[in-house]
Amino acid sequence: EIRIAQGRLDEAVADLDRCLEICAARNLAGVRVQALQVRANLLAARGDFEGAFRTHQAFHDEYVVRRSDQQETAARTRQALYETAEARREAQRFWLQARIDPLTELYNRRFVDEELPRYLDEVTARGGCVAVAIVDADHFKHVNDRFSHAVGDQVLRRLAALVTTALQPASRQDGDGGDHRDFAARIGGEEFLAVAVRPVAEDAPAGALAAVTADTVRRLSSIRADVADRSWHELAAGLTVTVSAGIAVARPTDTPSTLLARADNALYRAKQRGRDRVVADSPTPSGGC
Repeated sequence: EIRIAQGRLDEAVADLDRCLEICAARNLAGVRVQALQVRANLLAARGDFEGAFRTHQAFHDEYVVRRSDQQETAARTRQALYETAEARREAQRFWLQARIDPLTELYNRRFVDEELPRYLDEVTARGGCVAVAIVDADHFKHVNDRFSHAVGDQVLRRLAALVTTALQPASRQDGDGGDHRDFAARIGGEEFLAVAVRPVAEDAPAGALAAVTADTVRRLSSIRADVADRSWHELAAGLTVTVSAGIAVARPTDTPSTLLARADNALYRAKQRGRDRVVADSPTPSGGC
């Protein structure tokens, strides 16, 4: 407790690890359960949400076993159920925090790597379209170098909010009734990803890819113009910000890697053409999503 109060979290975690070793050697199950709970919270405070999630799972499993041995009355059973629900909520919180970018509060690359494959499989199976856009702040190193990293962080937060506005409201029904959500993520230092699910009309599948591409270009072009036209002087005198974006719409043969690679190639072309612009990957002649 002294180390925690002094902010010496690494030393506190090391002490808890030694405590857990002693508990295992001496079969101190009750102390071990308490130590696991404290260790999970310490790891979360230190920013290691993945480690916190794993430790909290161990705490929950051992806590349930220990409590089950002590459940002799209905009142204790009800309490155990409540505490189990609380533990699950804590575990979910740790899981989510490990997939959230702390600066922008968008999802991070880990979330994208886990969720994009599912989106492609489920949405395309139902006849929908998945559109992705990679948005990159132009000359962002110059912003950090000239105006400070603190200003750069504020720029990233505002860009994150603007990228999110390129998406439709939280959820919708795709072409076959499945519920999917658009989402935005920060996938690199100044790179953002917008993933949008769009339904496809049953009577017009051939032109769906071109239509979804055009809609996504329109949305991202609006964001690009908003970024370029707004005044950034309240953050720093002389500050200007522009973004470039590359767009791709999933084809039937796409994997997450090939889809993101096509969007990245489109972004590269936008940079080559002078930045502050939106470029879309060309739809295939056959069309379709």
